[in-house]
Amino acid sequence: MKLRIAIIIALLSIAGCESTPQSTYLKVEPDNILVSKDGGTFDIRIDCDSYWVTDNTASWISIRKKDGNASVSVDPNEGADRSRTIAFQSGELTAFLEIIQEHSDIFSLSASSFHSSYKGETFLLKIECYDSWTAECPDEWITLSQSEGNCPE
Repeated sequence: MKLRIAIIIALLSIAGCESTPQSTYLKVEPDNILVSKDGGTFDIRIDCDSYWVTDNTASWISIRKKDGNASVSVDPNEGADRSRTIAFQSGELTAFLEIIQEHSDIFSLSASSFHSSYKGETFLLKIECYDSWTAECPDEWITLSQSEGNCPE
């Protein structure tokens, strides 16, 4: 009799389980961030049709949900260069965000992104570094006026 009751309880508990909604897509944009030693806050677009979580365990990075997307804050760096790959998970899908933060100002840009109108615009980007640099853009609709150079010491 006790065995029969145990089997009935087990079957009822299985029947009462709900399945977690499964995502059919998950994309994180951008998928990498280069952060100056001063740190900063960055908006990340999470393209997903279901609930998502991260595996962030870095004490110098905080991630907050913001309107279905994410806001990533990186603390100032007073030690060595550091990096972390954060996994965003939704169901069985995983997408990654790589965060690299330098300790020194060996390389810095005056802006990390630009937003343009549909008419197109020209942007000036100031590059500071201690060595030579190169730039490339695989998109045909963006033209670089200069793709390499040397920074003064």
